[in-house]
Amino acid sequence: MRLPYLLLTPQAWGLNLAMALHLLASQLSLAQATQPADSLSLGQRLRHYNRQALTEQLFLHLDRPAYVAGEALWFKAYAVDGTYHRPLGMSKVAYVEVLDADQRPVLQAKVALVHAMGQGSLELPAELATGRYVVRAYTNWMKNAGPDFYFQQPITVVNTAASSAAVVPPAQASPAYDVQFFPEGGQLVQNLPGRVAFKVTDQYGRSVAATGTVADARGTALATFQTLKFGMGSFLLTPAAAGAA
Repeated sequence: MRLPYLLLTPQAWGLNLAMALHLLASQLSLAQATQPADSLSLGQRLRHYNRQALTEQLFLHLDRPAYVAGEALWFKAYAVDGTYHRPLGMSKVAYVEVLDADQRPVLQAKVALVHAMGQGSLELPAELATGRYVVRAYTNWMKNAGPDFYFQQPITVVNTAASSAAVVPPAQASPAYDVQFFPEGGQLVQNLPGRVAFKVTDQYGRSVAATGTVADARGTALATFQTLKFGMGSFLLTPAAAGAA
C-alpha cells in the first residue's frame, strides 16, 4: 500500500517559511532576555556592578600643611565617582572636621556642594594645643562605606602662646633669628619617639625658610628639620637618657 503524501504548493512553502522564521526570532529574543550573567561581556558586567554599587569619594585641597593656633584653615572640596574619578553631583552637603590624636573632633562644619564642588574655612581655636591633627571629610552617602573610606589628611598645629613652648636661648641661635620648638603633648618622653613642631622667625617676627640639626651634648646629630611653609614644620625626635651614648 502506498502512503499518502502532502502536495505543497509554492504558496504553502512561503507560509511555512515565514512561520519558521517568526518562531526562530522569538526563540532568539527569549534567549537574549534570559542570558545568564556569566555570558555578559566584561563591559556589561562592569556597568551592571556600577549601577548596583555606586561609590562616592571626597577630596579636600588644603591651603597648607601647617598652621598656628587661631589661624583659618582654607580648603576646597571635590566629590567624584569612586570608579572613574569624574565629578559626581549626587551629594549636596559635605561634612568637614578636625580630629585630635584621640580621634575626637575639635572642629566640625558643613559645606554646600554645588556641581560636585565646594569651599570654605575652619577657624582653628586659639587655645588649640600644639600637635598633629587630622582633617577628615565625608558625605552622608559615604557613611554607608564607613570611616575607612573618608578623606583624611594630617596637619600640624603650633600654639605659639602655650606655656610649654621651649625657646632656644640666644647664645645657641643666630641673634637675627628666633627658633621655637613645640613638643607634641607639651613634652617628650625619654626613649620614646615624639613629634616636635617648630617655627622660625627673624628679628621682625616674619617667618623665614630654614634648615637645622638637633644634636646632643657631644655634637651627635639626633634629627634634622626643614621648614615647609610660613617658617613652620615638624620632625621626629627620640630623647635619650642624660649621658647615654
